[in-house]
Amino acid sequence: MDVTSRWGCPSPSKVYKVALLKSPLKPKISGEDSVCVNQNSYAYTVTPTTGVTYNWKVLGGNIQGGISQGNSVNIVFDFATENPGLVIAYGENEGGCQSPSDTFIVHPAPVKDPSITGPISVCPNNDNIIYEIENLEWKGNYNWSADGARMENNLGNGKVSIDWGSLGLGKVIVKLTTRFGCSDTAQLTVVKSHNLIGQPPIGDTIMCELTQAVS
Repeated sequence: MDVTSRWGCPSPSKVYKVALLKSPLKPKISGEDSVCVNQNSYAYTVTPTTGVTYNWKVLGGNIQGGISQGNSVNIVFDFATENPGLVIAYGENEGGCQSPSDTFIVHPAPVKDPSITGPISVCPNNDNIIYEIENLEWKGNYNWSADGARMENNLGNGKVSIDWGSLGLGKVIVKLTTRFGCSDTAQLTVVKSHNLIGQPPIGDTIMCELTQAVS
């Protein structure tokens, strides 16, 4: 820096050195892009760089433990404020220089309601009563159980055969686990009595004339 007085007299030059710090590179977030809602905690990571601290922000979920700095975070998604959800990370070096942010989009994994169909009124000790899921989840796993029954037999493909017990109320229970690891549970109450409750028939409401063997 040179300074000249109003009389034209120059001062000795002064040199002021400034170090230019390079900003960190943009991080790349890794993790699951389809997640269960309010069920599991999911880890999201970036590849660490020496001297760089990574800061995190999430929309549509919460960072577990409230720790929003580091090479990884664990997040539970509720999608209450954002759908799809967003995971955002940027790096900051020791000089306070920040990298561009990386944004990772997260979607709620679909879960079909495991609604149970089958008789809700049966005679006591009736065997081989079939219950099933109408709207099957692709690659879903169905785990069946029954209260008030002598035995249940999982037939696969969303079906179960139940041998009911003595008089009283029974319950058919199914837990669905999807290919993403998401779970949902459905129940159906069954009356075991000699006074059967009438139920509407289930079947096609439109068909061609002269059609045979309609079930």
